[in-house]
Amino acid sequence: MDFLKMTASNANTSYKTSMTVADLEKFMLTGKAEPGSEGQVMHLIDETPTSMVAGAVDQLATKKNIDAQVIWKNLAQVAIEIKSPNKFWDAVG
Repeated sequence: MDFLKMTASNANTSYKTSMTVADLEKFMLTGKAEPGSEGQVMHLIDETPTSMVAGAVDQLATKKNIDAQVIWKNLAQVAIEIKSPNKFWDAVG
């Protein structure tokens, strides 16, 4: 199952421009969104099912041979920055 592709697709719901899988990977690895993808980032953090995010985190960590915790911390930091109402991120950060 390609969680990165599914997560990018989910984040693109209702937006004119699309976040590619490569954009998603870069965002997850750096915590920095490409200009124009702010809506997708908010959707990812606030509305994407945590099971889908977890699958994408694990897949990317394996692909890049890094500790998944690095990615989780990046995402949690973004959640703080955008003042996400999703309480899941409080436990991660």
